[in-house]
Amino acid sequence: IAAALLSYYFNSHKYIGIYQDFEKPQEGVKRTSSLKIIPLPHPVGEENVTTDERHVVKKRFSKKHPKEETTKATPSMTKAKLAIVIDDLGTPQDMQELKKLSLTLNYAFFPYNPEMSTQSLSKSVSTPLIHLPLEALNYKDENPTLTIKSTQEEINQTIGSIRHDFPHISLINNHTGSRFTESCEAMERLLIALDHFGFEFLDSKTSTRSCALKSAQGMGLKIWERDVFLDHDPDVTVIKKQILEAIACAKEKGSCIAIGHPRPTTLQALRELHTQLQEVTLVQLREIPHP
Repeated sequence: IAAALLSYYFNSHKYIGIYQDFEKPQEGVKRTSSLKIIPLPHPVGEENVTTDERHVVKKRFSKKHPKEETTKATPSMTKAKLAIVIDDLGTPQDMQELKKLSLTLNYAFFPYNPEMSTQSLSKSVSTPLIHLPLEALNYKDENPTLTIKSTQEEINQTIGSIRHDFPHISLINNHTGSRFTESCEAMERLLIALDHFGFEFLDSKTSTRSCALKSAQGMGLKIWERDVFLDHDPDVTVIKKQILEAIACAKEKGSCIAIGHPRPTTLQALRELHTQLQEVTLVQLREIPHP
């Protein structure tokens, strides 16, 4: 009976890659077909199976051997990630006010400080960055600044000095730098030095024409790019709008990088939107995927 049922099943359905004709031949009767194999396409894969065959295979296995359903994490099901970087740090007062917010933030310290207090301050946080002055189009910085005319040797000396003073830091973003980052040649020289001394780069995107990412990709390096500026306008209402934009950006893309400064109005806006910031996960920069 079992053999008859198997024979009926396999001979009444189109089936792929399975032995057919399991009936034992009767005595004296010549078997007309031995074990018959319908070969599977090679290599096995859905791209090699016709529509009809795919339907049959799916139909045969879906009912008898249902696959265990797994739920994939999607942006709508997982909290989006937002990394907020606070630039222009160099005083204990700024750090005290920022820590009162009780928010996960990333802190970018100036590398130049007469008292070198940034060295000790930067050790008090989990993800410090160096806030490196680069040449701007319409701004003159009093601090030592790398320019588009800086040679490879000069850039190496600057980055090497920073490595010596801040051995615990491996992240750098740019202070100003609209002119510098628009120069692919200058950016390549900088990226060579950063890679040599073990730094990763976050482009603050002070210019929409920045070629930092293009230069990095051409060199086989990975960098980050800023998505939202929080306080280009110091008005607290505008800053709150920008924070909400950063939250929306994170939800849409899955992750987002925002940059702000330790201004009183920026701190006020962050305090007042504390509840809204719980809609995303505030993270360290390294938790944000590279573009």
